[in-house]
Amino acid sequence: MLNVPSVNPSPQPEIRTLTSEDLDRIRLRRHFRLDIDEVRSILSVNCESSFWIPETDELILVGIWRNRSDLMAIHGLAATANESALIEHAVEHARLRKMVALLMVDAEETRRPVFYAKHGFRTIDKIATYELAAQRQNAQSILRDDLTFVRAAAADAVAKREVEHLDNLAFPWFWWNVRAELDAYLSLPEVEVWIGLQNGAVASYFGITHYRGWGHLDRIATHPDSQRDGIGAATLEAAIRRLRDHGATRIALSTQGENLPAQAMYERRGFERTLALDYTVFGYILNEAQLKPMQVPEREVARGARTRTEREQ
Repeated sequence: MLNVPSVNPSPQPEIRTLTSEDLDRIRLRRHFRLDIDEVRSILSVNCESSFWIPETDELILVGIWRNRSDLMAIHGLAATANESALIEHAVEHARLRKMVALLMVDAEETRRPVFYAKHGFRTIDKIATYELAAQRQNAQSILRDDLTFVRAAAADAVAKREVEHLDNLAFPWFWWNVRAELDAYLSLPEVEVWIGLQNGAVASYFGITHYRGWGHLDRIATHPDSQRDGIGAATLEAAIRRLRDHGATRIALSTQGENLPAQAMYERRGFERTLALDYTVFGYILNEAQLKPMQVPEREVARGARTRTEREQ
């Protein structure tokens, strides 16, 4: 009988918590689109949530999703041989922190859907993107005399409370803007939030970000009591005009792929799909019982975002 010597499996490399002090030892440019300051910011806000393997220079960058206390997201993953080990480590960390889910967004990614399925991620939402060029106009898009808009200031606690309340009424749980997110959003100098008032009552709101030559409609929502009354279209027009005032010749937005009423409203106004920019949000679900329904009611609502992975949510 031939005696075959046993082969001991190679020990798994040590996985350590990634800190800002470690970044000087990592070839960061090889790993991410994010620059060093963005990575340091994520690490400073989300202590002990990112991990790396010094032996192989592989890492996973993890942070809180949209300032939510119940959701985390993988902002970057640079790994080959130990890809599964790093993801499992991040999942277990999120589980210990009692997160509902650990998310990944495939914007500007080259990974195929099989990658997410292999690691236990499932589709949370498919995002449809649109753009309006300067020459696209629509004579039927007019403002309403009974709808006035007031700007929500960063220091106005009452206005932020109204926006947060309307936001939670209009959007599914997954896309709610919590107070911490509103605070961070309104602190950005290029951001504006406007509240639509009808007979003194809050009927709608929109949030925009203006850049040089173009703008993004980050958020637009109509109160459920004002649905199907033209308030959504009038609010959209107010947002477009405000961005035009800032010099935007192109206006972009994104919305849930299954939110057909919102998409129809945008297309009536002249927005066109930008299929190449569509993306998907995947999630490793850690608490199924707390995961609220994802579907948006048939309302005139849309969804925008904060960075390429967060600003367009």
